[in-house]
Amino acid sequence: FEGNLLCLIHANGGQVFDEENNVVVNSPEALAGLTYYTDLYKDGLVPPGATGWDAAGNNQAYLSGQVACISNTGSVVLAMRNDNQEMLEDTVIGPWPAGGPNGRPATVVGSFGMVIHNESSHVDECKQIVRKILSP
Repeated sequence: FEGNLLCLIHANGGQVFDEENNVVVNSPEALAGLTYYTDLYKDGLVPPGATGWDAAGNNQAYLSGQVACISNTGSVVLAMRNDNQEMLEDTVIGPWPAGGPNGRPATVVGSFGMVIHNESSHVDECKQIVRKILSP
């Protein structure tokens, strides 16, 4: 599941799987999160091209004034700190909205890993790529 959608499902009290690993994404709570998410597009609150943005697309839209809010603030704050201090001073960072009458703000925390198979014939080259990706 896409991270923003998963946040909205959880914020509305829904889940994708229950404790026994049964799929429960069709529960009323999960569907409320999905409906909220799709309504953002249907109601014109998300730019039409947003579904085709790359990872930096929402930051670029915020920095250019095309959108009023985004959900991944870390990198855009750095960009404003470096290039647009005035915008940074006018920007507020807050929690996700709570969903539904009994909802709560929810976020997804995750990580990405890089793996080099121990039987690869290109271990040294792979290590060089990983070092390059992780270097500042």
